[in-house]
Amino acid sequence: MLAYSDTKNSRLFTLEGGGSKLTKIRLTKPLDPSWKILVLADAVICCQSHGKVLLIDVRDDCQVFTIKEGGDVISVLKTSEDEKYFALGDHGSNIEVYDVKTREMVYNLPQYSTAQPTAMAFHPQLPLLIASYSDEKIFEFDSEKGQYTQRALVLNDTWRSRRFLGDVVVNIQYETNNNKIILQTHSTISIIDPSGTQRDGLHECKEFKYILYGQSFNGQMVVVEQTPDRIANNFPAALRKKQFGT
Repeated sequence: MLAYSDTKNSRLFTLEGGGSKLTKIRLTKPLDPSWKILVLADAVICCQSHGKVLLIDVRDDCQVFTIKEGGDVISVLKTSEDEKYFALGDHGSNIEVYDVKTREMVYNLPQYSTAQPTAMAFHPQLPLLIASYSDEKIFEFDSEKGQYTQRALVLNDTWRSRRFLGDVVVNIQYETNNNKIILQTHSTISIIDPSGTQRDGLHECKEFKYILYGQSFNGQMVVVEQTPDRIANNFPAALRKKQFGT
């Protein structure tokens, strides 16, 4: 399945013939534009303006369910590896976790400040959710105990012990093969060993110019980098010259 949004509508398609054929999924009414879209095996989650969140169940005649009517704009959208849960982080510093099947909120993280969440990740095996914020704080929440983990303090101290502060985390991953946590900013890849000390628990790679995407697969990592200038040069002329809007 493929989903995308422009300034007018959000659209859904099915892929057939190995991806060579696109068939538009027709809904009872057009979907409004989406800030974030997450495609799952049996559902599509759309985060729209004013904090509205929709879930489209593709198994049940593509019924559209409203998860949230409104609120702060959603800035981060993440699903668990088994696609049973998804997490919403908004500009109001709220993080809520929902059950995909029941479409009900199962828990939310305590709101500790006004800093916005910038990245989140579910642990693939344990009931843990880790989140980073715009003030460079990192918290790990245990949903079974309903509280932050003890090692959350270690994560924060280790992350803030690095030489250069100011980089906002844009992606987090659990590396379960060796019990590490991978943090990605736009210029660095950092690996934290929660069992280590501040001095030996943080390893950083600063060889990148501008990271667009990073993902770990079985101990190896794929990184896509591109400089902002090269990105801008590939924009349409109207965007490059800022000849749009008023």
